[in-house]
Amino acid sequence: MSRTVLAAALVLGLSPADAAAQEWREREGGPPAIARSALVLDGDEWRTPTPEEALRRLVEVPSGEARDPAFGILTQWFEPRSRAELDAFAGSLVALILEDDSEFGSIRTRASLTLHLAAHSEKSRPGEGTTPYEGAFDAFRTVYETFRARALVGDGDDPFDVLRRGVTAGEATWRLLRLRSALYDLLVSDPDGRGRDYLVSLIEDGEPPEPGDVGSEWCQASYLLLKGEDWFDEDDPTALPDPDAYRRHCRGQWPRP
Repeated sequence: MSRTVLAAALVLGLSPADAAAQEWREREGGPPAIARSALVLDGDEWRTPTPEEALRRLVEVPSGEARDPAFGILTQWFEPRSRAELDAFAGSLVALILEDDSEFGSIRTRASLTLHLAAHSEKSRPGEGTTPYEGAFDAFRTVYETFRARALVGDGDDPFDVLRRGVTAGEATWRLLRLRSALYDLLVSDPDGRGRDYLVSLIEDGEPPEPGDVGSEWCQASYLLLKGEDWFDEDDPTALPDPDAYRRHCRGQWPRP
């Protein structure tokens, strides 16, 4: 932000951030809501953050506004970027999600939500000049399949069943919920329905649980699809899992469908 604009801001009673937003809006046509929390004050000049600065803020600042620099990069609000650059930055967010192995996962949550909001930016930030990020499905598929593979290290072929049996009750709860959360993230990550198709494939390629099984990927995928029927074309109800089969096979599962 220029010294002239800063001086005018003081006269008008605007904060430097609001003045930067106003200047940015007049110069670029961008959204002031993002500008207030996404720009970086460098001396007395406001500038766009680097990818490294955006990631550092996401990790270090425990607030919703910490997402805005990363969101601005992924949605190309600051400047156009190639798909390769966007995917590389999304890969850094995926690494944060996978590295946060804590129960409450605040960094994991902020990084996941950033990807979600960027994928659906026309709804999360309507009219603010953003471009939805089209790589969120691939990012969340990497997250789910990595958590799935970690669960299956050793014995077993169903990650939910292995986790339910293999860890203490308290740890099982949050690890199972994290795994289902990753499956849900995958489902809703793509406006074109690739997440839905992925869950359908888990059901078609898998088997309902046997009596005595305490965890089931088949049940969890069925639950998420039946819970969100609006993911399906109303003219093709056969794409939904069979509700009767779901109720018959999935009683007593955890996380409880």
